[in-house]
Amino acid sequence: MAADGAVLAARPRELPDDWLDLAHGWYRHPLHPLYLKPRALTPLQADQALVTLEGDLDWQRPSLSVHGKTHPIPRRQVWMGDVGARYRYSGSLFEPNPWHMTAWRLGELSRHAINHELSPQRDALGRSEPEITEHFNSLLANRYADGADRMGWHSDNEPELGTRPIVLAISLGRERPLRFKGHPRSSYADTPAFNLWLPHGSLLVMGRGCQDRLHHALPPRKLEGLRISLTYRQLLTPSR
Repeated sequence: MAADGAVLAARPRELPDDWLDLAHGWYRHPLHPLYLKPRALTPLQADQALVTLEGDLDWQRPSLSVHGKTHPIPRRQVWMGDVGARYRYSGSLFEPNPWHMTAWRLGELSRHAINHELSPQRDALGRSEPEITEHFNSLLANRYADGADRMGWHSDNEPELGTRPIVLAISLGRERPLRFKGHPRSSYADTPAFNLWLPHGSLLVMGRGCQDRLHHALPPRKLEGLRISLTYRQLLTPSR
């Protein structure tokens, strides 16, 4: 991950004013267990990862069933992970591709940063995020060719992920905003929606309880440029 000197830069201009400053270049949402490290990777690390994964992965555009209709997804993706890490969503079952070494290494570097930088910290209200004791055994990589590619509203709350899962997201390439709103079946349903811009080389941690509180989406934008997002998760039971 980025060296100490790289994380002491000024607060990102796009970060909402109410986000809390933590040590080691981390920020926390004032209410929800959302954490962002905007400069988790050095520029060289981020550039190399973008070029390598864009060129090496076998990007697919599967068709999914939504509300009884089948259509191709508005992006490309790769599901990878440990042997047997099968994942079912929107009516389709995905068998994992073998780990790409760059993706595996970024996941382990991110877990190390959480355990050694984020977890030891408590904010002004005494809140902290527990350590991650095991490696993430699965990853959904999404490729957005430009601002027209998108992801709809959802929570990563499938039963296979267990209760209160933690999900990491490394962003590479074109900076775009991830939009959040209250989960419609939660006490936060009527809270205002908000945008969180995710820079090239940033690490977002959606901590324990986040999927129960919030939905998130990547809406279309009039933006040019490739974006790849790497979302790591711990699959507790394989789908059937």
